[in-house]
Amino acid sequence: MIVGLMGYGGAGKSTAAQWLREAHGFQSPHIGLPIKNMLRSLLRDADVPANLIERYVDGDLKRTVVPELGVTATEAKQRLGTEWGRKAIREDLWLSIWLGKVDSILAAGGRVVSESVRFPNEYAALRERGALIIEIRRPGFEGVNGHESEAVPGVADCVVVNDGGIGRLGEAVDDLVRAWATLPRYFSLNHVTV
Repeated sequence: MIVGLMGYGGAGKSTAAQWLREAHGFQSPHIGLPIKNMLRSLLRDADVPANLIERYVDGDLKRTVVPELGVTATEAKQRLGTEWGRKAIREDLWLSIWLGKVDSILAAGGRVVSESVRFPNEYAALRERGALIIEIRRPGFEGVNGHESEAVPGVADCVVVNDGGIGRLGEAVDDLVRAWATLPRYFSLNHVTV
C-alpha cells in the first residue's frame, strides 16, 4: 500500500506521515532527502554552526533567513530541488531516485507514505502504483512564498481539514487508510473534516 500526502507547508503532512509510520508501520523515504543533504553540506561549507544546521534544514528555523545564504532554508531547498534539479538536470531526477527506494519497499510487501507530493510527475507515479492520495488542509496555512513547488498537483481521493488537533488528524488518517485497504476500487470519500 502507498499513501501520498499533499498540502501546503504547516498543514500537517509530516504529522500525518509520522502517524502512519508509528501506528501502521509505513516507511517514508523522503523525496527531498537528497536536497536536504545538499543543503546540509552547503551550510557546513559556509561555516554555519553545527547546532544550527538541522534547525535550518528541517526544524524550527527552516523559514528563517540563513545569513550565510541570504534566503530561508525552505527557499534554498525549493531552488535546489526545482531550479537546479528539475530544470537544470532533468525533470524526474528526484522522482527516479525516490522510486527506486519505494518500489523496493513495495516489492518486499512494505507500506510507503510520501510525505509531500508536489509535482504532476510525482502525482502520476503515485497514481500508477495505486496510491491513496490525501490532501491535508489546515485553516490559515497557505503557500509560503508562491514557489511552483507549493502547488497541489492533482485531485486527491479525499481532503482532510486539519482543525482538530494531532489526535483527530491521526484518527482521520487511520480511518482513510483502513477504508482504502478494504475497498480501494469503491473509495469515493471526497471530504473529511477532523
